[in-house]
Amino acid sequence: MICSSCQNAEAVVFIKTILGNKVGRQALCADCAAETQPAAPSADPLEGLLSGLPSFLKLLRPAPRGKPLRCDGCGMAYAEFRQTGRLGCPACYDSFEPYLKSIIPRIHGGATSHRGLRPD
Repeated sequence: MICSSCQNAEAVVFIKTILGNKVGRQALCADCAAETQPAAPSADPLEGLLSGLPSFLKLLRPAPRGKPLRCDGCGMAYAEFRQTGRLGCPACYDSFEPYLKSIIPRIHGGATSHRGLRPD
């Protein structure tokens, strides 16, 4: 599905709004979703949880133009990581480091590493 805002990119965020009896639908690409801000503060707790989504999507910025960014270990493309949200192997952390530096602390509550259940 194409972005309903810019008409150029693939939509990755789908927004459905219900006001009274009217239903509005938007399909946005990552860039347009990152630029979208709520019109007014809402008392809806779900809206508060979802308000960080555009900034998170902005962090998953595309790889530089030209040769696709790939992991040296498993060959996974950065575009695949953007689609699945999962890395293919431990070497992906090194290959995609510039893109992950700002994402990992948000996922781990400020920490930059995962310790697991038992420290090794």
